[in-house]
Amino acid sequence: MKRVKQQESQAQIYSMRLQECSDDIDKLFTRHQVHTSVTLQELKRQHIILCHRVLKVLTQVHVLRNAGYPIRQQEEILGAKLQQLMQELSKTTRVKLIELQAKANQLIHETPGFTVNDQRQLELIESALIQAQSGLQILSETVAKDTKQVKDITKVYKERLNK
Repeated sequence: MKRVKQQESQAQIYSMRLQECSDDIDKLFTRHQVHTSVTLQELKRQHIILCHRVLKVLTQVHVLRNAGYPIRQQEEILGAKLQQLMQELSKTTRVKLIELQAKANQLIHETPGFTVNDQRQLELIESALIQAQSGLQILSETVAKDTKQVKDITKVYKERLNK
């Protein structure tokens, strides 16, 4: 009887220790995933920025290399298509932004007593919102820069057409 009780108590101790190890592994895994995903997103953002910078330089080199040559009809068509695509992108972005604002306002008015009981969930929600906000900011900056570039390119095309 005494030996059975000792075996049961040892089994409980091992079970508790296994549970602690499992919890520690879960915490490490979660921390690793969060850190890795944040680092990966930052590196992707930097890669996109560098790609845009390279594209700008290549565009400037192309424009400078072809300075003085008349614009071909194919270039005019591409310029018109590019301008049309930028207008469509601008319209859809504006529409989606208005929809998101409407949904946010609706959620704010529908759930005035919104509470989160779990601090961890609140932190996850906060980090997700911060990431979304920074993504939207980067997107709006990129769209503004690209719009400016398209206007500059179309201006150059029009100037070459008038020569």
